[in-house]
Amino acid sequence: MDYSNKYITPEMIRKINAEVALMNQEYSLIAPGHLKDEIFELLEKVGTLIFYPFEEKSLWGIYVLKNEKHYFIINSAITLEKQIFAGAHELAHSLDLAKVKFKMVTANLMTEYTNHEEFGEELQKADAIANRFAAELLVGKKQLQEKFYELPKAYDYLTKAVLLSDIFLVPFKTIVKRFIEIELVEDENIIQNLLNTKLETIKSIIERYECCRRNFEISEEKRLGGYVNKALMLYEQELSTFEELQEKLKLLQKTPEDYDVIDDGFDM
Repeated sequence: MDYSNKYITPEMIRKINAEVALMNQEYSLIAPGHLKDEIFELLEKVGTLIFYPFEEKSLWGIYVLKNEKHYFIINSAITLEKQIFAGAHELAHSLDLAKVKFKMVTANLMTEYTNHEEFGEELQKADAIANRFAAELLVGKKQLQEKFYELPKAYDYLTKAVLLSDIFLVPFKTIVKRFIEIELVEDENIIQNLLNTKLETIKSIIERYECCRRNFEISEEKRLGGYVNKALMLYEQELSTFEELQEKLKLLQKTPEDYDVIDDGFDM
């Protein structure tokens, strides 16, 4: 079966890998290809990082470009492994490689690498590229191969995939996709079994090997990066309108009234 994506051509993979290499060099990443939650430190260097517990669990992250400033908003009500992948995915949207503005991405788009007809072609392409960028940044080919072959040969591919999701702190399906992308697994039956593995089976392996404890942490953290204060200050200094303040706070599912700000404008 062909698992390729029409947007991820060999030329695009070269561009993605070049961007990842430049980022590793420019920001002196401690563990390139094996970042785990170092991704959040990287996002803080690039722009403003915001954590907020959104009720909509299918919403993993949002990238916003406002006044040429980058905002990365991560849903802290989802598991840490998903937050990490979301962070890398949203980072890609800040690059020319997969640039989008004021777009929201769903869990399906970020983990399943699938196309959804209800989204426009431009967004489908950007999300496919962002997924591959996130995979290359978080689970480097060389690093994955090294860790894969360090595991006992007696372990089957399923067990190895679960253990590697613990090592790289990413979702199980991200590891499976990387197996396919770098051709660590080529047997079609094994691939299908991995892609169709049920969560209960994964959890039984986690329990047996006592791994992936951080993967499923949910912090519900609220870290706003000064975003709310900056928005309120601009309004208080009459540098933005009440409507603009409303729009900014919508990103966090908040209103000006939550901060005792009311619209005192009136018509003459």
